[in-house]
Amino acid sequence: MKSLSDYRAWVRAKTRHDTLSGFEVDERDLNPQMRADQRAITQWALQRGRAAEFIITGGGKALNALEWAHQVARRTDKPVIMFAPLAVADQFVDIEAPKWGYDLTYVRNQAEADAAKTPVVISNYELMERFTPDAFTAVALDESSIIKESSSATRNMINRMWKHTPYRLALTATPAPNDHDELGNHSQALGIMPWHEMITRWFIRDSNQADTLRLKGHAEEDFWRWVASWAVCMSKPSDLGFDELPKPREIMDVLDQYVIGQGRAKKVLAVAVSIASNIPGGLAVSLLPWVAPLDRWG
Repeated sequence: MKSLSDYRAWVRAKTRHDTLSGFEVDERDLNPQMRADQRAITQWALQRGRAAEFIITGGGKALNALEWAHQVARRTDKPVIMFAPLAVADQFVDIEAPKWGYDLTYVRNQAEADAAKTPVVISNYELMERFTPDAFTAVALDESSIIKESSSATRNMINRMWKHTPYRLALTATPAPNDHDELGNHSQALGIMPWHEMITRWFIRDSNQADTLRLKGHAEEDFWRWVASWAVCMSKPSDLGFDELPKPREIMDVLDQYVIGQGRAKKVLAVAVSIASNIPGGLAVSLLPWVAPLDRWG
């Protein structure tokens, strides 16, 4: 190297950033019920092709997943499969999909998936081995923290089955910043970088704590820049520069429009809101479908 600029060019060439493998979608073509932050995240995930969304509970991951899956199915004209824990899969089919205007079919094996009339199907993790990965253009993994443990059988199955799938999305609540195993396992499941390569590149053993890894001092900025190239982490919309979600008091103001003079109903809802005082305003959306039947309580 003959100059500082040569050295900097060499450093840039060594920096790892996962390349885009998806497609662009106009914001106007997304579900109009999405908030601004949801639209931005979904546009980004579609453009990436393989991405992770680490978003706090109540932050709108279900709608993000459904819109992403349907956009991929529409663009590729091929089926998409989603996986979730059993109870969550039922919630997607019975509540989330109808609420946001999507058609979604629960399937238990490849034959049912082939016979489904909807472009997107969903199943639970326990049934994953009954499906043929080559039959799908995309896979979305809800509650993907299930792959957190490096010894997880589910993690190993996902890595084996879906390693050639063009479009992949993982969604779960925000991991702890020092939970490097979870970040590495997501990276491997998405085909970004194998877990062991991530460890070798950015981490060393902590001499003060047995079986503990820590970031190399000089590598910290590069590591988080790399993570940010394939994952979005949001505990509240303002993290990404968007307006905050409604607070509990604002949620009750919304409910006042639906439940008027219903003393008992309001007490029940107030308890729910006070328990969830730190959960974002997605709670309001999830409660509204249940408000109308409450008028018979009065």
